[in-house]
Amino acid sequence: MACLLAPGTAAQEPGPFEYLEEEARVLGAALQPKAVREAPGTVHILTASDIEASGAQTLWDALRAVPGVDVMAPRAFQGEVSIRGMGKPLNNRTLVLLDGRTVLNGFFEYANWESIPVALADIDRIEVVAGPASPIFGPNAMHGVINIVTKLPEQIAGTVVSAAAGERQTLSGRAAHGRRRGPVSYKLSLRSRSGKQFEDARLKASESASALAWAGYDLADDATLALSGGATKLDAQINDGPRAFERGVVSFARADAAWKDTRARVFWNRGRTRLEPHALEPRIDWDSYDASLFHAFSLPLGHRATAGTELRRSEASSNTLGGGRVTQDLVSLLLEDTWRPAPRVSVIAGARADRHPFVGWTPSYRASLVYGPAEAHTSRLTAGTAFRNPTPLENHARIVQASPSAVTTALGSTDLEPERIRYLELAHSVDRRRWSVSAAAFHYRLTEQIAGRSSVTSLGPPAAIVSIAVNQGETRVTGGELWGGWTVVETLRLTAAYSLQAAEDAEPFQVTARTTPRHKANAGLDWRERRWTASLWGRWVDRTFWPSNGAPPFTWEKVPAYVTLNAAVKRRLAGRWEGLELGVSGFNLVDEHNEIGLRRQNGEVLRRRVLLTGSYRFP
Repeated sequence: MACLLAPGTAAQEPGPFEYLEEEARVLGAALQPKAVREAPGTVHILTASDIEASGAQTLWDALRAVPGVDVMAPRAFQGEVSIRGMGKPLNNRTLVLLDGRTVLNGFFEYANWESIPVALADIDRIEVVAGPASPIFGPNAMHGVINIVTKLPEQIAGTVVSAAAGERQTLSGRAAHGRRRGPVSYKLSLRSRSGKQFEDARLKASESASALAWAGYDLADDATLALSGGATKLDAQINDGPRAFERGVVSFARADAAWKDTRARVFWNRGRTRLEPHALEPRIDWDSYDASLFHAFSLPLGHRATAGTELRRSEASSNTLGGGRVTQDLVSLLLEDTWRPAPRVSVIAGARADRHPFVGWTPSYRASLVYGPAEAHTSRLTAGTAFRNPTPLENHARIVQASPSAVTTALGSTDLEPERIRYLELAHSVDRRRWSVSAAAFHYRLTEQIAGRSSVTSLGPPAAIVSIAVNQGETRVTGGELWGGWTVVETLRLTAAYSLQAAEDAEPFQVTARTTPRHKANAGLDWRERRWTASLWGRWVDRTFWPSNGAPPFTWEKVPAYVTLNAAVKRRLAGRWEGLELGVSGFNLVDEHNEIGLRRQNGEVLRRRVLLTGSYRFP
C-alpha cells in the first residue's frame, strides 16, 4: 500500500515493491486522472498486488490496512466503512465509487458492499481520498472517497477462473474474460459468494451473485466511447435491526465518451429490494439517473482549470415513505484550478455548488498549497468545507411500529439543512527508493447532524412516541496519521501505521464521539519471491462505547479493544500446471471479538475463517 502525498522515485529496474511510481494517478476533478504530485488531499492506494498478497476475503477487509479508514464488521459478510472517525451503521458520509460511479443505495445513500458487482481479483486498485472532498465529488464525499478501479480488458488478457472454500461453509467463485482487438476492447466478469454466520454456522450470513460487462471503442487517439452494465442479486445482512436481510437486485447501466479534454457520462442506478425479516418488511425501490459533462482547459499564467456540471434525478418508492413515491432533482456546478507559480509549488483551489429541492444551493470549497522543500519531500496545507444533503428517507419517512407497550412513529422532515463540516489539514511525506514515511494532522468540525428527536405524546397504554428528523449537535475531531513503509530486501516489505481520532460531542444526547475509536494501529509483512507470496498483517483498535437504549439518557455498553490478525500464502505452479495458483488465507486468526455494540441486536462475535483458494489462467 502506498500513501500518496508526493511523487515517488521509480527505480531503474522496478522490483515487486515499486508501489509508488512517478506516473501514479488518482481520481481528480471531472473524473480526469490527476498526477499524485497534484493531489490536494491525502490519498492512499491499494494496488492489485497488495490486495492479492494480503489474502483479504472481502472489500472492507482489504481497507482495514489503510490509515484513517474505520472498518466495522457487525456480522459475517457485512462491513461498514468510514474515514477518520464519525462513522455509524448505514454510514452515508463516505462516497463509494466503482470506476468513478457511485454505488450508494439511492434510498439510504449508504453502501451495501455485497451489492458491488466486482470480485477482489478484478480490481486494479482502490483509491482512498482521506478527508472531506465535496468540492470535487459532491455531497456524500463528506468524510472522503473510496474509488474501486477495475482491471482493463488488456490486464485480464484472456480467461481466468477462481474459487475459494472454507470455514462457515464459505464458497465463492469468479470467472473473467477480457480482450483488446485493435480499437475494440471488452470484458465480462461473473462472481458469486455465500457463507454462514460466525455465531451459528447453520444460519445464512450472505448470498450474492453478480455480473459486470464493459465494452470500449477507440474512435481515434484522443476519442473513446464505452458502454457498461452490471447487476447483483443479493440476500445479505444489513445493520438495521436484529438479523435483517436486504434481498433483491441492484443494477446499473452506463455510457462514457471522451474527446481530448472533454468527458461526458450518463448512468442509471437501480435497486429493487426488501428488508426481511423485519417488523415492517419494507419495500425499497429506487432509481438514480445521472448525466455529467466536464471540460479541462488552460488559462494564462500557468493555470489549468476544469469546469463541469452534473444533473441527477433520484426516485424512491417504499411503504416507509409518507408520500409513496418521491423524487429529487439535483444540480451541481464545479470549478477547480491548479496553478504552479514556481517549480516546487502548486496551488489547487476548487469550488462547487449543489442544488437540492428542499435545501436550495449549498456551496463547498477547498484550497491546497503543495510545496516540495527538497527532493522526495512534499508538504501540503489544505482547508475547506463539505456537506451531506438529507436522504429521501430523512426527508419523507413515515414509519409506524407498534408493540403492546408503545406505538412509535418516525417522521422525516423537508425542513432539514445539510450536515456540514469545516476542516484543516497539514501533511508531509518523504519518499525514498527503499522507504517512505508520511504524517498528517487534521481538525474537523461537524455541525447540523441529522438525527431523530423523540417525544412522548401520550402515556397510554400503549404510550405514543414520535421521533422527528432534525438538525442537532456538533462533533469536533482532532487527529492525525503516521504511515511508514520499508523495503528490507527486494522481496520483503514492512509497513506500519498509527491513527489518532480524538472526538468530542457538544451535547449529551450525541453518540458520535464514543463510538469512534480513539487509537488504531496496524502493521504488516509482505514477502514475494518468484512463485511464492505470503503476508502477515495485524490491526489493533481501541475500545468504543455504544448506547444500549434508543433514546437519551443513554446507558453505554463497552466494546473492548480488539486485535485482528490475518495471514495468507499463495504459490503459482509451474510446468504442466502452469497457470494454476493455490493458496490459503486466514481471517481473524487469534481474537474472537465484537466490533459494534448491541451484539444480540445488531452484531455478532467475529470468529476465525480460513479459506482454501485456487485460480487458473487458461493459456
